[in-house]
Amino acid sequence: MSQARENRVGHFSRERAAGYDPHILQQATLMVVGGGAVGQNVIQNCALSQVGSMAIVDFDTFESHNATRSPLFPTEEEWKTWSGSKAAIVAHKSRRLVGWSKYPRVYYFHGAIQALGDLPFRKASIVISAVDNFAARAYISRMSRKLCRPLVEGGFDGASISYAAFGNGADDPCWQCLAGNEKEDVLRRSCDEESRRQEAAGFIPATQPAAAALGALMSEATIRILHGDTSLLNRRIYCDVRTGRSRSVKLTRNPACPARHDPYPRRKRRVETSEDRSAGELLQELSHQFCGPEVFLPAPFVMSVSCPGKNCSVRLDVNRPKWALLSHPRCRACGGSFPLSGDRRTSGYVVFDTLSHATPELSGIACRDLGLVGGALVEMIDDRDKSLFIEIPQTCGPFSVVDLEFEREKET
Repeated sequence: MSQARENRVGHFSRERAAGYDPHILQQATLMVVGGGAVGQNVIQNCALSQVGSMAIVDFDTFESHNATRSPLFPTEEEWKTWSGSKAAIVAHKSRRLVGWSKYPRVYYFHGAIQALGDLPFRKASIVISAVDNFAARAYISRMSRKLCRPLVEGGFDGASISYAAFGNGADDPCWQCLAGNEKEDVLRRSCDEESRRQEAAGFIPATQPAAAALGALMSEATIRILHGDTSLLNRRIYCDVRTGRSRSVKLTRNPACPARHDPYPRRKRRVETSEDRSAGELLQELSHQFCGPEVFLPAPFVMSVSCPGKNCSVRLDVNRPKWALLSHPRCRACGGSFPLSGDRRTSGYVVFDTLSHATPELSGIACRDLGLVGGALVEMIDDRDKSLFIEIPQTCGPFSVVDLEFEREKET
């Protein structure tokens, strides 16, 4: 055996001794949502463990207070190269951890997870949630359950950490069985804004030891699930990193859970209409196959709202899914950027949950703008209440890929 071959084999000797199967790990695809303190620790652990593919999603940028609990914090040059993007920087730095190997293949997306639709969930072996926003965590839970993907998620409050693994089978509990139905209207806050809000509420940020410990536990749970170990599924583990005390709680279904637990449709029909074509064209195509089709939108679509400015109630054109709103829209006179609506009525809130022939207002809007993006599986019913998924064809992937060879050429 050549020295180079012997060295490559030796890289995995300790993992094999610990019960890791490199072949199993190299076949796996992880989707990690969140590139902050916990996400980075999970990502670097899984990268060093030779997980085959990782897709990293984060809309935020690095800020100075992240440095003390970010093992992949950027240098000044790295910050400039990728404009501070957590997703891009974490993807490139984690890939360099294993420059001696072709694994992992690392992809990243700088943006909100809701913008990606179903496709990354469909391709994932396991979904890892490392976000601190209720709306995003609820969305990740719903999508993981919809597509029957195991979900590993965690959080912290100072030295107190916890994580859970959800099997997302037909009778399993989901994340919202524990979390309930907390209201959260603002989806996307910057890390700095979120930190200030949490501090005002008495929340204590994690230290690096807490983030590292939580990242280690979530990584090991992910690897054990990939190996077929179900003992951690549907359990939450609580731990105090200062005292070492921990406890494990078995999770059960909550009858009052606001999330969907009834089965999703098994039938699937691929349509020819792309995400770039209009909703009206999609309905026209469906009408050739079904009678009275009604498509459930992935998220409520806000067409217009009344400006909330003081002594102002003009109607504004919004035309975005609700998750995409950074704050309550305002007109330009009130410091916002939204244009006035052609419909000058001043009352009400125009939002749509479905697309059908009864919603002609949506017919001219592109499928993509309604959240019907490539790779999406969208539920539809006809006038006989028959339910199925329609699949929107994928045109081009939203993820960027880390090309280590290109980086080497660029560096030299």
